[in-house]
Amino acid sequence: MKFKLIVLFISFNLFAQNNNYVNIKGTRLSIIPPKGFVAAENFVGLKKDEATGIQIMDLVGGNYDSNTATYTKETFEKNGITVLEFEELKVDGFKAKFSHFKGADNSERVNITFGDSTFSAMVTAIFPTSSRKTLFPEIKKTFLKIKYDKNLIIDPFASSAFKVDKNESKFKFAKASANMFIFSENGLDKVSFDDEPMVMISNLPFDESITKQKLFENLVNGLIEQGFVKKETKNVSEKSINGYDTIEAECYFEHKSEPKLAFVTILIKNNKVIVFYGMAKSKFQENIIEFKKLSNKLTIK
Repeated sequence: MKFKLIVLFISFNLFAQNNNYVNIKGTRLSIIPPKGFVAAENFVGLKKDEATGIQIMDLVGGNYDSNTATYTKETFEKNGITVLEFEELKVDGFKAKFSHFKGADNSERVNITFGDSTFSAMVTAIFPTSSRKTLFPEIKKTFLKIKYDKNLIIDPFASSAFKVDKNESKFKFAKASANMFIFSENGLDKVSFDDEPMVMISNLPFDESITKQKLFENLVNGLIEQGFVKKETKNVSEKSINGYDTIEAECYFEHKSEPKLAFVTILIKNNKVIVFYGMAKSKFQENIIEFKKLSNKLTIK
C-alpha cells in the first residue's frame, strides 16, 4: 500500500537541519524526525516508506480559533470517523488539538493542529494499523516537541509544481503558505476569506494504486473532516484540461449553517497531481465561470 495523502495540502521539498530539529522548507515549522523518517521528495514533510509519512503545512485563512471551530471529537464521530484519542494541549506555547483516528484500508492518522490569533499549522502522520504499537508513541512524542517560528522568512514558490499562464479570471495570486497557494478577487491579501470567494491550489504525489475518482473522494472526505456537510455533487467531468488526466466537479456543502460551493479540479501528469479548490458561499454560477478561467490556465512543471 502506498502512502496516501488525504487532505488538501502537500509539496516537493527537502529540509534543513538545526541540531536535532529540522526545518521543513516552505514552512515555519521545525521537527525532530522519528527514527527512520527522511525528507519527502514529493510532498511537504517526512517519509518512512510507501505507507508511512508525515505531511506538514501552514494553514492559510483565519487563525487557530476559526480553523478549529468545528475540529472536535463530536464532529468527527458524527461524520462516522473513529476517534482513538483526542485532547487539547499546548505545543511550543501555542494552543493545540491532538487527535488519533482510525482510517480506511487498515491505516491510521495522527494529527496536531496549533496556532494563535495570527496563524495555524497542521501536521498529519499516516501509518498502517499494524505499526501502531511501535510508531504511535514515537510520533506523538515528536508532535508534542514541534517548534514554530512566526518570523521565519520562507520562499513558497520554491517548491511549486505548477504555473499559471495568462490569467484573465478575477482571481489573482494573493499569498502562499507551505504548499497552498491562495488566489482571491483582485489578489487581495486578507487574514481570512470567510465571506469572499477564493481559490486554493496545491500539488501532491500521485498514488498509482488508486484511481483519480478515489482521489477525488478522498479530497471531499477531507472537507467533511473539516466540518463541511455534503449535500450534492453535480456536473462531474473527466474532460482533459491542457492534455492532463482530469476530473472536475461542483460539490455543494453546508458549512457553519450556510451553503458553500467547492469547485474541485484535479490535474494529473506522471507522478504529480495539482488540486484546485474554488470556494464560494454565493453567486455560485458566476464564480464557477471565473474558477474555470483560472483552472484552465494551469500547467504542471
